[in-house]
Amino acid sequence: MFSNKSPFEKALIGSIVLHGIGAISLFSFLMVYGFYFFCILPFLVGLFFYDLENRLHSILGMFSGFVIVMAIIAIFNLEGYACLLMATPIFLFSGALGILTRWIYFKIIKKSDHENDNNLSAFAVPIVIFLATGLIEKYSLNGNFSVDTVETSVVVNALPEEAWQALFEFDTLSGETSGLIKLGLPTPYKASVDSMAVGATRICYFEPGNIVQEITRLEPGRLMEVKVIDYQLVGKNWIQFTKAVYTLHPVDSKRTEVTRSTSYSSQLSPRFYWRTLESLAIDAEHVYVLDNLKRKLEN
Repeated sequence: MFSNKSPFEKALIGSIVLHGIGAISLFSFLMVYGFYFFCILPFLVGLFFYDLENRLHSILGMFSGFVIVMAIIAIFNLEGYACLLMATPIFLFSGALGILTRWIYFKIIKKSDHENDNNLSAFAVPIVIFLATGLIEKYSLNGNFSVDTVETSVVVNALPEEAWQALFEFDTLSGETSGLIKLGLPTPYKASVDSMAVGATRICYFEPGNIVQEITRLEPGRLMEVKVIDYQLVGKNWIQFTKAVYTLHPVDSKRTEVTRSTSYSSQLSPRFYWRTLESLAIDAEHVYVLDNLKRKLEN
């Protein structure tokens, strides 16, 4: 039955099945957001479901299957649009490597036309490889995820004492947002604090979600450090915010440098790819908040 399908249909079904199993394994917490998901999975789709005799149709089928699964994830709000868009380049690159590997094997190494082996039994091999590598990666990590810090600064035309009060709470942030925020990253719009003391609770509100913080260190006019005790944001499954620090340094008699740093742990891999995108995303949030702080103090 499956062998009677067109190259497009075979690639479409194969892509939906493998990407669907990958998504289910993630959102059921069977796997982590690792190398196996972003690299091995699309590589296997390209390797097993690319048809050398019907190249365009099979590529369109694989890509359509990928888009369908990503659309379902977005519709059910399992991940944000920005996260899905950031993942797309590495999916496409890995899938292209799978296609290239298949082409090299049949055209250069084997030096013959490939047999049409895209039948129902062909699902077993990529699924077994995918699940095996996913489980190996999960248990080899043993909960030890990468810990990174992103730091952003702005110079404001205000004294440290003036900037200090504005750090604790703010209402209705507005202004131009970066491209990443426009694509769907949670947008901060308000912060409140129950008191200006160590142990106090500070809540940052986003559209949508919030981050609940506990103030752990205060040096009035110079430093505020908080630890994250709870948060509800898209992406909570793969990134854990741990602490944030605001520091103020006088530049001269009229200006102050305000620096915001965020420390977080992430299970996303490969790290060389995701660390860069995470840094860009967190920096975009920092810039949005600090630019609003600057306008508030200078207007």
